[in-house]
Amino acid sequence: MNLKPAQFLFENMNCKDAIQEIKNSSFDQYPVKSSTEDKLVGMVTSQMLMTRLAQRKVTGEDPISKVMTKDYRNMSSEMPVSELTRVLERQNFVIVDSTHIVSSYDVLDFMQDKICPESEA
Repeated sequence: MNLKPAQFLFENMNCKDAIQEIKNSSFDQYPVKSSTEDKLVGMVTSQMLMTRLAQRKVTGEDPISKVMTKDYRNMSSEMPVSELTRVLERQNFVIVDSTHIVSSYDVLDFMQDKICPESEA
């Protein structure tokens, strides 16, 4: 599967800057790295951010660490696609090798190219 590198946010980035990054990149999910170490500490999505802001649980100046979830799956790129799809039945996204985000859309794109060649469409 041809995976593009994920764009990362940092846990000390404020929500206002995170919104700007989401608008600039048009991605929905972001892995969050520690601001002091080069390690993954969580995930944030535009929906999480929107919900917490709408419920006034955070402000634009709060760090995204108050919004992020630590409930995510990190898988190896050596895992078969069948295992990845099984995990995606329960998760909206998966982190692969701590450097890529994969969603069901990515797997469908891969399957379309591999299983449904142009000639059959």
